[in-house]
Amino acid sequence: MLVVPDHRQSGLAFTCYGVLVAAASVIAYYCHKKVDYLFIDEFFHIRQAQTYLSGNFKEWDDKITTPPGLYWLGYGFIKLFNLKDSITNWRAVNLFGGLLVFPIVLWFFPQRQWWIATIVGQPLIYTYYFLFYTDVWSTIFVVAALVASMVPTGPRLLLGGILGFISLWFRQTNILWVAFVLSIALDYHARGKFGWNRLKPFLSGLLSVKVVPFYATFAAFAGFVWQNGGITLGDKSNHQVSFHSAQVLYCLLFICAFTWPAWLSPKLARDYLRAWTRYYGLSAVLQVAIIYGLVKIIEYGTTVHPFLVADNRHYSFYIYRKLFKRAGIWMAPVYHACGWVVVNQLLQARRLSWITTSTFFGAMVLTLVPSPLFEPRYYIVPVVVFRMFINSAPGKWRNLVEFSYLMAIITFVFAVFFGYEFPWDTEYHPQRIIW
Repeated sequence: MLVVPDHRQSGLAFTCYGVLVAAASVIAYYCHKKVDYLFIDEFFHIRQAQTYLSGNFKEWDDKITTPPGLYWLGYGFIKLFNLKDSITNWRAVNLFGGLLVFPIVLWFFPQRQWWIATIVGQPLIYTYYFLFYTDVWSTIFVVAALVASMVPTGPRLLLGGILGFISLWFRQTNILWVAFVLSIALDYHARGKFGWNRLKPFLSGLLSVKVVPFYATFAAFAGFVWQNGGITLGDKSNHQVSFHSAQVLYCLLFICAFTWPAWLSPKLARDYLRAWTRYYGLSAVLQVAIIYGLVKIIEYGTTVHPFLVADNRHYSFYIYRKLFKRAGIWMAPVYHACGWVVVNQLLQARRLSWITTSTFFGAMVLTLVPSPLFEPRYYIVPVVVFRMFINSAPGKWRNLVEFSYLMAIITFVFAVFFGYEFPWDTEYHPQRIIW
């Protein structure tokens, strides 16, 4: 059953979405006027899309590491609407997806407890509505597969498997989120079963014929990896697999930083303190041991990619220098609190279980740990999925605070993006700061 938001809040919710669209119109206009040149990775993405538009589907830029889904989609978009080959029109592919397709997909999410504007307006993804990057449509197809697989009737597993397969054409690591989608599809509609009693029907579901579309997707991906000799397409030298376990800690921090208005409360703070005082002090010993483990992850699991310290066009450059590098192991208690919040909120989420919470963390860890580059764009799917599932406290004012907070971040990000320009040795045009 699909749950429509309370009518008393729907008017304000639509107003907030209107504000989001109005802000996007202004930002798109200024991008058209002030950033009328290929910006950072657009040099590769738009150039490859233009190659396809010229009718040449065999030529491939080996500097591109992701599959060609965005370029096929862009090609179809330009052809369908009979648009000119321009930077603005290529960027419109993501603007169309982010402000129209994404909200429609989110509308069908069952039992949502958030305004669509607070998902669409998540700053990490909202920023890329105005550039020709792969992140927007990659996220849309993962979320679409998730939503389709949760619908209680119809060919949901077939549709979910197909959408999951399509998502792989935008980013290879989505295969792990497809696995998470499968776990949701098998576990979400279980009723009255908790703890280990939920495991048996879950395992039985894995052997069902209905999940064949997902297994076909996994098999196709395995074939790709075998034929390609690895998960990365081009530029393998700068995208070597690493063991960057600190990346998971960064992601937990970002999840909490972008969602705290939805979950922060006196009760949650009391629950966190109780986690330290249970079982006659034994719980405190466990928490200290966890923090000690986090210290070791920071010490031995931090990878500093050459791009991170050389490219000051990304916020990651400044966050690493000003926070992660300086604070070092002193960030461990913060990561501990963030990890506790994420686990706590997912376990309390409606109709989720320890199984799906585990697969969420599994997808997140296996996606992030092999990546040597501290890249906030990799956190988009975890942030979005987390916010979609958690039970936010009821009331329009909390939703309004959340939306206002996200809009403040967006305003800051684009004020910096448009207001601060600086030269770059290898670039003719002025450069800016982006996620």
